[in-house]
Amino acid sequence: VILLLNSADDMIFLFLQYLILPFSVLSSDSTRTKLVLNGASGDLARKYLLPALYDLYSADPTNIHVTLSDKDFDHGDANLRGRVSELVNSSVQVSDNKDASEFVSSLQLVRLFQSEEYLKFCEQLPDKKLLFYLAIPSSSFLAALEYIHVHCTSPERHVTVALEKPVGSCLAEFRRIRETVDHISTANFRVVFVDHYAAKDTVAGLAKSLGWLSVEDVRRIDVALLDPLDVSAHLATYSQTGVVRDVMQSHATEILARIFAAALDKQLSLLPYIDAREKLLAKLISSKLVWAASYSGFADQLQSAGLEPAFVPTAARAEIVTDPGSTLGKLRVFITAMKASAKKLTFVRISMTDQADIFVNLEPPTNDFPGFVVASFNDSMTKVNTAIPCSLKSHKTPYPPLFHRYSRFAACNFTSELANAYVKVFKHLLGGEPDLVLPTTSSVGSSWELWQPTVDAADSASHLRYAKYSPAMLVNHFQPDNAPQLPPLHPYQPQSKPPPREVPTHEASPIVDDGSQKKSGGELQGNENLRDEL
Repeated sequence: VILLLNSADDMIFLFLQYLILPFSVLSSDSTRTKLVLNGASGDLARKYLLPALYDLYSADPTNIHVTLSDKDFDHGDANLRGRVSELVNSSVQVSDNKDASEFVSSLQLVRLFQSEEYLKFCEQLPDKKLLFYLAIPSSSFLAALEYIHVHCTSPERHVTVALEKPVGSCLAEFRRIRETVDHISTANFRVVFVDHYAAKDTVAGLAKSLGWLSVEDVRRIDVALLDPLDVSAHLATYSQTGVVRDVMQSHATEILARIFAAALDKQLSLLPYIDAREKLLAKLISSKLVWAASYSGFADQLQSAGLEPAFVPTAARAEIVTDPGSTLGKLRVFITAMKASAKKLTFVRISMTDQADIFVNLEPPTNDFPGFVVASFNDSMTKVNTAIPCSLKSHKTPYPPLFHRYSRFAACNFTSELANAYVKVFKHLLGGEPDLVLPTTSSVGSSWELWQPTVDAADSASHLRYAKYSPAMLVNHFQPDNAPQLPPLHPYQPQSKPPPREVPTHEASPIVDDGSQKKSGGELQGNENLRDEL
């Protein structure tokens, strides 16, 4: 120290350059995590992942080093970083009138698609902790897992690979992915499945908002996931997945697990959630398609993008079949998911036996739709008033298209501040959110077994004409049982006589009733309103 204090400035500079700085870099490489986002120019990255990574970087720039990868990245493109800068700035919300230039300048940009590209990238890395986040089509998972495992693992390095939902396009493909994961997983190489709904504060809070309920007081449960955005930004992927695989098989199952495991089933609520979810999924026997539709203009978008016309539902409703011998056996459970709806709505409706309906808003609460709403036709809301953990107050008519047939309303909010779910997911993957429970291999497999009949039913309708809808379809979507469930829709009609095909033994019919009528000779008998709905 005395020597430094008496030396020339250039001597201090040399000391810092050759002794202090290399030591700090080595320390950083041994503790920080290299996070590689594969699929960086995709719709998911633009809407959710890049904003979350920006928030993490802004909180602590030294914790992670972010690498963006996409098969469309061309290092011969002199303006590649400029295009990435435009992508990031259009995605993140930056405070204090600053831009994201510092974050962009810290990014490493690579193309990781072929085996040799992974080899070249990983053999040059000094980092001891790698996190690959694969926001790519599930059809590319197996190849990416093989390349990462072969080229990026070493005895001194810990590697985590996160697979974004849906994990596979069907039960068979998931099983192939699971076999690969089981084969390559070691103490230093792990694969995790991501569904950000597991990290949503409102979903995790269902135990608090519905924990007072008794299953004997509930006659029906509806889960709704309605998104006003269409799928034009990822047509190629969506033409192969559809809303059943993309939303219902993952998000809806996570919501159902929270409702049942943390609230309605008192035995399960005593278990850790990771165990309760496994046992709950065993009580959900199957699913059956009630109706499916695609939004007006979907076929034109496919044609404009040079894709083959696909009869893939962008909206659907399915009924969950519960184990009749369990405590859930008498419940009717319906899941509805929709793209290109009139409004973004994600909620649970609990229909009580005393004519009151409980709505839990899973999006940030608003004046139109508070976090917790009790809607009824009469004054019998005493039990609800005394049971829930927030103070109900009389409320004006909430979002009219959803609530206009009810006569009385009371509402309250559990929380007004909601954390970014993907920030929580990244923190968990980096070791900072130990309480977060992401889907396990077993739970994802059980979910695919639950939804495979509905997937088969939707796929088997390839020779049929789906009903089309506009955003006005939302108006009568979730009304009381005595109200029309949907605006009039044309029933499925064959465009031509379908060719004979082999039908899997577990396949459901493309038109499935909801239990109030019987089918005979391909005709719906009984409830004519239901026939119109289908």
